[in-house]
Amino acid sequence: MAASAALATRESREQVVRVLHDIIGAWEQEELYCHPNAHHLGHFLFTVFDGDVSQALAHTDDTCGNALYHGVLENSLQAQKEAKNCSLDELDIATTGSNVDQSP
Repeated sequence: MAASAALATRESREQVVRVLHDIIGAWEQEELYCHPNAHHLGHFLFTVFDGDVSQALAHTDDTCGNALYHGVLENSLQAQKEAKNCSLDELDIATTGSNVDQSP
């Protein structure tokens, strides 16, 4: 992920998104089970868009079994948990859900 972080500091968000999709495309072309690894790319995508769930989700699709989508949401929930210093059970999931209405 260090290479991804370096990419994000040098390139535009659009270029970063393109690279993430290229990585996933290569995994799928090689018929690798990419879902768990692509979750990490979704986590990274959330940070690329400075924690804006809607913006990050706008760049997800159904590749790798919606792994980018899952990673964005996981990181969003984790960020909320840390910001509120609470357990995951205490989060208002409906609030997060309202941010994803337009996403796949």
